Amino acid sequence: STMNEEARAMTLMNLTGGVHSYQAILAMVQKHPQRHDENALAEAVFDNFCADEWLSDDSDAEDSIEYAENVNELKKDDEAITDQLVNILGDMYDRSRILEIVREHPTKYNLESVMNTVLERINIETVDENWLRKASSGIENDKYEEKKEESEGDELWKDTYYLYEEEVSEFQRNRRNVISDQLATPEHKEKAFDIIDLLNEKRLKYTLNTILCVLRHHPEPENFEKVVFTFQAGVNAEEWFDKDTPAIEKLPTEDCVICYMDYPETELYKVSCDSRHKFCYECLQASIQTAIGQGEIPMCPWGGCDHLITELEVIHIFGEGD
Repeated sequence: STMNEEARAMTLMNLTGGVHSYQAILAMVQKHPQRHDENALAEAVFDNFCADEWLSDDSDAEDSIEYAENVNELKKDDEAITDQLVNILGDMYDRSRILEIVREHPTKYNLESVMNTVLERINIETVDENWLRKASSGIENDKYEEKKEESEGDELWKDTYYLYEEEVSEFQRNRRNVISDQLATPEHKEKAFDIIDLLNEKRLKYTLNTILCVLRHHPEPENFEKVVFTFQAGVNAEEWFDKDTPAIEKLPTEDCVICYMDYPETELYKVSCDSRHKFCYECLQASIQTAIGQGEIPMCPWGGCDHLITELEVIHIFGEGD
């Protein structure tokens, strides 16, 4: 749809820092033979992008350039940019005030630059302090109140939020840690920290495990810009971790001592007793539920082990909310 094409063009414009005109990138998005492939579009922008080539296919290339400078089209651009900022910052900011800033901004197509100006100019005291938690996908920053008190009126506290922060339950984190231990290479681990730094500059926060997984399966893991663009376009972590399944199935297996079924290590849970006894999740969950149903404190199911299952272990085993 036209709206999706405009959104893709705006994302690519922001990614390149406004080096190429919005109309040229939009023309490329609309005409590219793989216009639905985010990686193909990113490659077209970064690899010797020539605005005239994409605009020259129009019936009148000169008119297309003038079209971008037309007042009515600029107004539409201003509205689209404002809508993006409102979506990011939430409804705690006055839209009309954001629109004013967008209209006069010298680099309006650089979304991060405009957003920083918005944050600097609009009086933070008039904004409900919950806006920060909204902007960071609902994840509360423990340091928020302390940081705000220390540097209110100072730009430092504005850097404590992320435009996106990946939410991971303890249950997911535990299993993904095992996967990373088994499959992540030292080279990928080293690169992952560079990726984290680049994502922080974009105010995006993904877990180390997710970054390692994307590096394992990205078509061009050596190209940091394209990897970062993949995260900017949005990453569904579960879909990427599903790609690990064939490799996980080839890992050495162990028996669950309750059901005697073979499982890869990622499918076994190590109880935090001294012997680190391992069980499949299904058997361990059933053991805990039986103990609770009988009014007893759950214990490690290994015969003779006196380890009491902790509340944190229950969260790891069942997942939060279960």
